[in-house]
Amino acid sequence: MPRNRTFICQTLYGIAALLALGVQSAFASVNYDDLRALAPESRLRETIGFLAGLDSRVTGYPGAEQATRYVQRQFTEIGLDDITLHKYDVSVPVEKGGFLQVEGDSPPIDLHGLWPNLVRTPTLPDGGLDGHLLYGGTGEYEELDGLDLKGAVVLLDFNSGDNWLNCAYLGAAAVVFSEPDSTVYLEGERKFLTMPLDLPRFWVTKAAGDQLRAAARTGVSQVHLEYRMDWERQPAWNVLGFIPGYDPLLQKDVIVIESYYDAMSVVPALAPGAEQAAGITGLLELARYFRAHPPARSVVFLATSAHHLAMRGIDDFIQRYLRDEDPFIGRMVIRRVVEASIANGFISAGDDGISYSVGSQTFVGKEGLIRHVADEDSVLVKSILADALARGESMIQPVGEGLDLIVPDGEDIRTEHFEDEEELAEALVEDEDLRLAFYRRWVDPKVDSLDVKLFVSLDLSSQTDELGVWNSNSSFYYKRYLAPFGKNFMRYS
Repeated sequence: MPRNRTFICQTLYGIAALLALGVQSAFASVNYDDLRALAPESRLRETIGFLAGLDSRVTGYPGAEQATRYVQRQFTEIGLDDITLHKYDVSVPVEKGGFLQVEGDSPPIDLHGLWPNLVRTPTLPDGGLDGHLLYGGTGEYEELDGLDLKGAVVLLDFNSGDNWLNCAYLGAAAVVFSEPDSTVYLEGERKFLTMPLDLPRFWVTKAAGDQLRAAARTGVSQVHLEYRMDWERQPAWNVLGFIPGYDPLLQKDVIVIESYYDAMSVVPALAPGAEQAAGITGLLELARYFRAHPPARSVVFLATSAHHLAMRGIDDFIQRYLRDEDPFIGRMVIRRVVEASIANGFISAGDDGISYSVGSQTFVGKEGLIRHVADEDSVLVKSILADALARGESMIQPVGEGLDLIVPDGEDIRTEHFEDEEELAEALVEDEDLRLAFYRRWVDPKVDSLDVKLFVSLDLSSQTDELGVWNSNSSFYYKRYLAPFGKNFMRYS
């Protein structure tokens, strides 16, 4: 751990120094001995140990939600301001359980399914699967020579690359991988395909693998397997905390420091992700540092989930806050309207965490709801209009017996007159541009906005002291900032 702690901490020290003090003076003013004391090894061990002890932090599994609550508690204990949970939903393969039983009186062996081949999970038919058990070693053709694989359940060593495909070519009904003493990332990557090949693949413990290997070598063992894994829409959460900048001239500039807290494995139900917890551990240490040493600019600490599911956590944050250019800004406004409408009770959220109701219509998944509100809604806009009138919001002004609607129109202000509320409601339903302008004016005071100047994403490792700094900022001002930023990282390393 001391060597691993060094790799994690030296990255944190550099980030803290450069962001807290500025590029020009960072290395003249920072006492690194003091910084090292801020991230004690015992606390790093405790954080990684807790997260790695949750069985699986794959989004949609119980450990992922426990990790969310843990990060939220840590943000609270650190003393971050405006701690917020942002919920979204993702599709994820969820294990329902399964077993393998050797013919006879032997107890059943727990099975864990591997990641789906594209959309095809390892789910077995109702009633399960029966077949003769064979041991194929590492799956090389030489090792399979002489074996009748048609309809067989083949036990393979996990460290066998993609040789399980040889079993598929020869007609195997299922493949069971035995846990190795150690392995590497690329072995997991080669155990599933981006096409829906229907060959169920499973994982068993080393002890179970030894038992099955012995049974297979008798040459007469029959086995029965049952297993189910379903694609489900599951809720996921980003956790945000805030430290305001102390400089009145700079505090509106926002720096986002992000890391994911979920994990991934080729066996979704077994994803402790100790190595993948390095980033969120670093994020918590930086939050402690900046809470004790407030920065000039404001800092948002963003803990994202579903990183390994197309980076849905970062995507949700970007869709909420950063897509402020055409043609995306309209959809960002709609997303904010949906969030504010859920908070204000205009949209009802289901107990399952993924369904939402507007009027008589129910939507499974927030993205479908957002598309509906953007393209064809006539219910929500009338509810918002009624609420705006009841609250006396300034964008709707009574003029004589009618109403003036005052909304932004680019750099200008657009004012339209209507005879009554009914005429205004119909115009909002029929005129998409007017409806979007109305939504923008309504939602701005109700949903926080962020002027993000710099986004720092931590994907740390305890296995290397290498560090990459990637800049995709389009602002010339911040490109000037990031050039010496990167040079000073090189100097520090």
